[in-house]
Order: sequence, then structure tokens, then C-alpha cells
Amino acid sequence: MNVSSVVERKDKAEPTLPRTDARIEASAPRAAEAISRSLMQSGEEFRVAIAQIRCEPGCIKLNTDKIISKIDEARSKGAKLVVFPELAIPGYCSMDLFFNADFIRENIQALQRVREASHGISVVVGFVDTDHNGARAGARPILYNSAAIISDGKIVAIQDKSCLPNYDIFFEDRYFAPPRARRVTEVAGLKLGVEICEDLWREGYPEDVTADLVSKGADVVVNLSASPFHLGKLATRKELISDTSRSQQVPIIYANLIGCYDGYEGDVIFDGRSMFMTKGGRLGGIARSFDEELLIVDLLQAKEIELPEVREVEELHDALVLGIRDFMARVERLGVLKRGQVVLGLSGGIDSAVVAALAAEALSPDRVLAISMPSQYSSNETRSDAEKIAENLGIRLKTVPIEETFKRWVTELKSDPDIEALPEDVSEENLQARIRANDLMFYANKLGGVVLNTGNKTELALNNCTMYGDTVGTFSVLGDVDKDRVYDLARFINERAGREAIPLSTIERAPSAELKPNQIDAHVMGADPQVMAPLVREIIEQRLSLRQAIERFG
Repeated sequence: MNVSSVVERKDKAEPTLPRTDARIEASAPRAAEAISRSLMQSGEEFRVAIAQIRCEPGCIKLNTDKIISKIDEARSKGAKLVVFPELAIPGYCSMDLFFNADFIRENIQALQRVREASHGISVVVGFVDTDHNGARAGARPILYNSAAIISDGKIVAIQDKSCLPNYDIFFEDRYFAPPRARRVTEVAGLKLGVEICEDLWREGYPEDVTADLVSKGADVVVNLSASPFHLGKLATRKELISDTSRSQQVPIIYANLIGCYDGYEGDVIFDGRSMFMTKGGRLGGIARSFDEELLIVDLLQAKEIELPEVREVEELHDALVLGIRDFMARVERLGVLKRGQVVLGLSGGIDSAVVAALAAEALSPDRVLAISMPSQYSSNETRSDAEKIAENLGIRLKTVPIEETFKRWVTELKSDPDIEALPEDVSEENLQARIRANDLMFYANKLGGVVLNTGNKTELALNNCTMYGDTVGTFSVLGDVDKDRVYDLARFINERAGREAIPLSTIERAPSAELKPNQIDAHVMGADPQVMAPLVREIIEQRLSLRQAIERFG
């Protein structure tokens, strides 16, 4: 039985894959190194396809169908090698599904489908490998975050991830074991050194995986990644890959995931931007951001290209649009929505205006229902702006006044002797927010949609919101966007539209929750939220101490 076959365990409970062992490695021709060197120096064409795709957590068949489709496309375009992202078969964010034996078995079986589809081409694809022999009796099998190296219908090697991150949004130590032997594998005349995501990010780890692969004779390093997005990540990532390829004098093929997926700490966005870096550290190709693409590069003849310039606000805008679009696609796959629409409260303020604009772009205007819920404290200006925003964006607007409902609730509640003599305070303000939340949820449930939350990160961090009120929503679009950047987004949306999609009056007016007469958010919070946003950002993201914050911001 050769290395590409499925090995039956004695209990026949689960297929496992044989690993490349020393005998197989020793049987490779001694001329392999010379063949690889000759190929790299020949100047002939060697096309590589980098498959930047969505890999939905838990959707093994969906992912595998897409992988096979991309293999076929890569083959039709003359590629000799196609590379997929980390854990492409099961989906990177599958979380505790990794503990489900049936899920792992299905992932192993899916790999066999990929193997069968690989005739005439080489494939590197991420999956979860298992080791039953190393597990204690009755315990879960040992799991590995692995890459299968497949060539012309045969699985020739499996390489495990070495550096397992366990910080921020990552919990890989929870699921995966440290790697087994690390080797270089020859396919299609090349000696491939395969690593997985964090293996490239050397800081904080005891070994340099890329350097080790090069020392073992790798002609090319292939990195399968699920590297999440944050502002500035592209420059950091490109610099790392460029520096590594230049210092190690090795080309790097980098395949990154794209999409928005549910994680332990909220939804996580992956921006793609897969790339090929020449051994001199020059960029030889880069895929689009926030979109699927089969990037074709010539390993031997790639010409240097410039990294496209992208403004920070444009990155942020495109990431949020992707987040809304992918979230809704995920919900719709569950079959729980009647119409697949979103509902949001449109006050005429800047936060809800930006969310409405992003949703209209992500989904289409006809799938966005905005509800204006004015009270006796709502100004004519915000009421008018809500109407203008809906008209400018082409979305539906319903006006559902809450004044009478609010008065009735207050009257009934204040009939309690323990309450009737107490003065008005934040209780009445919060009640208005909760009435609005009930209205939004009612419309969403009745019409078959989900509520988009419109709160921003600065105000959430400072508790300038109402629990069970304006915190309502299935998806928090601006939950990781600071208030100053909300204004940047509004201006960018207008700039891209070439018109005032969001009225200038909405952008320039001092923000107010309008829960009592003449209310201004800056007075409630003690400072303008735009001014406070950079301070809050530094405290949360850079862990500034009080002393450091005072020194930096005065």
C-alpha cells in the first residue's frame, strides 16, 4: 500500500493518513537537489496558482467542492502547483467542532476527494490530521494543524504547524499538538518547504521554521495562512515576508484566507492579499483584498510589482462591507430567515447613517429596512436627516414614533408608590432606548431579518449606551470602530459616492442620544467622543497605563 492510500485501522473506525517517513525520504533520487537547482536556473515557465478562498467553518463539503473547483481552474490555466489557505478543508474558525470525531473523520475523507482531483497537478492544502496511536486509551486522538502535499493523485507528505498561537483571538493550543518531524518535500521538480501561518512570524518562538526549511534544502517556501485583518496589517505582513525571503534567499508563496467568521471573541475578518515574494524580497504578485481570487504567478519569471496604495479608511470601509455580507450569507445558509434582510434604527445621527450606508452597499438597498423612532426629544433636524439618508441610499424607511408608548409606560410604572415621587433620571432615558430595541426586534422577527447594531467602539467602551437598548442587535457593525473613524467613514462614503449620501448636517452636528431636552453627548461623557476616541483606542489596544495616558494626551 503506497503513501497515497487510506490506511484502515484495526477497529475500522476512522481512516488515517500515513506520513512521509525516513524510508520514503531516503528513496528519493540523489539527483533531486540537482533537478531542483536546474529547474530554478532554467528560466522556464513554472506557473503557481494561489487559491485565496473563503473556507466556511464546519462546512467541509462546501469547502471541498470549492477546493476541487479551484484545482480544476488552476490546471486549466497551466499551473503546476496550487496552494490553499490554512485549514481550508474544515475551516479555520471551526472551534470546538475540532473535538467532534465525526467532523474530523469527514475532514480526512474530504482530503481523499482532493487527492483524487489532483491528477496532473500538485496541491498543498490545509486540514486536520490525527494520531490515534499517541492518544491515551479512551482519550481524544491527538490533532495536528496540518498541510497535505499532494502530487498527481498521491499524498506524498504531511507537514504539521510548528508555532501554535495562543493569544488575542487565537486558541490553537486548545486543539492542536506540537508538530512531528519537519521535512522538505519534492514535487513537480521543486523542493518545497511547507509551513503554516504563525511559522513565519518568528517573534516569541524558540525556532525559526523558515530558516530550518531552507537549511534542509527548500527551493521554495509555501506558507498556508489564516492571518486576520487589522488596520496596517498589509504593510506589516508584506515587510515580514519580504525580509524573510531576502534574508533566507528563498521565494515565498503565501496563501491567505479571506472572509468574516465567528470566533471566540466576536467575528474575525480575514483580508486575503495572498502574495508571491521573490528570493530577493521583491513582490512578484498579490491578490485582491477582501475578495476571492485565483492568483497565477510565474515562479521563475515573476516581475517585480509595486504594492498598491490603499488608504486606511478605504481598508476599513471594505472590511466592514465584507463583514456584513459574509455574516448575512452565513445566517442565510442556516435557513432561519424568511427574506434575508437587515433592520436598523435610523436616528439621523452619524453612527446609524454609516451603518445604513455600509449595509446598502454590502447587501443592496432593497434588503435594508431603516426605522426612525422619534420621541418628543428628537429634533426636526435629525428627523429630516433620517429621511434624507434613506432617500439618498435608496433604502426603505418606516417611521414609528415612540412618544405615546413612552408616556404610557412611564405612567404605568410611576403608579408604583415606591417610584411615583422620585425625580426623572437616567431610568427614563434608558426606557426610551429599550422601547426602540423592542420595536426593532419585533420588525426583524416579523419580517424575517436581523437587527444590525449601530453603536461604536468608543461609546461602548465608555458605557455611553443602554443595556438591552441601543446595544441590541445580532451583528455589531461598528463594534470595533472608534468614533473618530466613524466620521472618517462618513466622509469616505460621500467621496466614493461623489455626492452627499450622508448629509453634511449629520456629519457636522454635535452627536446626541436625544433622550432628554438639549442633550449633547460631549456633556454626558465629559468630552467630545471624537476627542476621546484616540485615548480610548490607545488604552484598549496598546494597554496604556493611567500614567502613560496622561503623559501622552495631557
